Amino acid sequence: MVDGSSDNTFDELPREIEGASWISTKRLSDPTKKTDLTFTLKADATVMVMHSTGTFPAMVLRTPDPARVEAARALSADLQGLGFTRSEGPARWRGHDLWLADAAVWSKQAKAGETIALPGRTLDYVILIRR
Repeated sequence: MVDGSSDNTFDELPREIEGASWISTKRLSDPTKKTDLTFTLKADATVMVMHSTGTFPAMVLRTPDPARVEAARALSADLQGLGFTRSEGPARWRGHDLWLADAAVWSKQAKAGETIALPGRTLDYVILIRR
């Protein structure tokens, strides 16, 4: 049944996030309700963050969104400061408007008991965990 309640976030799963589970949150791109997210791991895991870059694949014929590009730069700097590393390969997903969009995937190996604190940003992103 197609009733509009499904999530079309992923066009194709990036290899890096296969087998991961995501932390379910409200839409993090709402500029009026940015939410920081803090959680503590119960087991060793890889923590991943996949976010929009504000750019689009050439075939989409859309120009970059300057506000999203800046938010992506800020989130990338935050993640790098928290010890995350960016995946080399390009990733793509569907934005909230369902247009195919470029994305970045960051990851960090974390130990049980470690607390991860991610700042809220006005940008589409998801947090994933893989044991």
